[in-house]
Amino acid sequence: MAVTLNGLNSRHTQRAYKADLDDFLEWWKGQGNIALSKAELDKYKAWMRRHGRGESAVNRALTAVRRFLRDASDNNLIDAREAESALKVRNITQRGARLGRWLTLEQLQRLINAPDFTTLRGCRDRMLLALLGGAGLRRGELARVTLGSIQQREGRWVLVDLVGKHHRTRSIPISGFVHTAIKDWSGMSRISDKLAPLFQRVGCANYGWGRRCKDEEESLLGPYPTLLALEQEVYRSVAKHAGALGIDLAPHDLRRTYAKLARSAGGELEQIQLTLGHASLSTTQKYLGTDLDYKKAPSDLIALNFDGVLRSPESVSAGVKPTSGATLSVVGRHAHGTSHAKAAQRPDRSCHL
Repeated sequence: MAVTLNGLNSRHTQRAYKADLDDFLEWWKGQGNIALSKAELDKYKAWMRRHGRGESAVNRALTAVRRFLRDASDNNLIDAREAESALKVRNITQRGARLGRWLTLEQLQRLINAPDFTTLRGCRDRMLLALLGGAGLRRGELARVTLGSIQQREGRWVLVDLVGKHHRTRSIPISGFVHTAIKDWSGMSRISDKLAPLFQRVGCANYGWGRRCKDEEESLLGPYPTLLALEQEVYRSVAKHAGALGIDLAPHDLRRTYAKLARSAGGELEQIQLTLGHASLSTTQKYLGTDLDYKKAPSDLIALNFDGVLRSPESVSAGVKPTSGATLSVVGRHAHGTSHAKAAQRPDRSCHL
């Protein structure tokens, strides 16, 4: 397993593959360490589905297992013919795409203003929310945002040379409210080292583990010891402030919010792709959900309702309730207008909500 994991660049991928391979090896051991083949891997795929794994999770696990078997075969740890047969197992064909979550402009404004920026922690968290929702950063990328990385280009503030996923480097123009949040935090925290990360620990150095001090007693405790510790704090901070507003939200939802709000305001697709750091334009399109129009959905064009009155699609989308019109009834395969007398002769089979 070590050979497979050491060949991966991403720490997140390493963690996911290790969990997948641990599950596979446990299942294989339970089967009596049988000879591997495509048929046996298909059994494992079916076993994962029966235990509630989604399509994406199953496909990722199969990818990890295939890589593991390929590495094992290359190092003469398993028979090459067994590996060749097992590698033929196919992923589950995925159709459609998950919708994901995002905020409206008003919700994002409320969220960014939710922390009490007169306190050290609140000021830091406001900067955090502004960078996630106003610049589209991943939570792990916050560790690379320094005071020196905020520079001016062509008369505006830019987050320059940010190294992101797969070591891709990009620069992100930031708006005035993002720069103001960064400036307020750097002034309150008194971070002057241009190479030090801006997102740092806040707390009380003299308090024991697990104890919280008052807001006015908190001070800056320096950078986070690990990237995982930073990401966990980002997750907790976003969940805390969003939860106070009654919103269930994760840090990556703010990245999606940034993309959707920029697109709806007229931003070009290629520019959004560059600022998000996506290698493929199709990935950006998945974030935007451009296949669905929530402002004018197809269902809005079907002029049906439960009050028995026909109306035009324009009045439905505008929310106008007409005062007169033909009543609608369906008899057999024909739809036609009926009089109140005929309608009264038939038993009432209507569905009341």
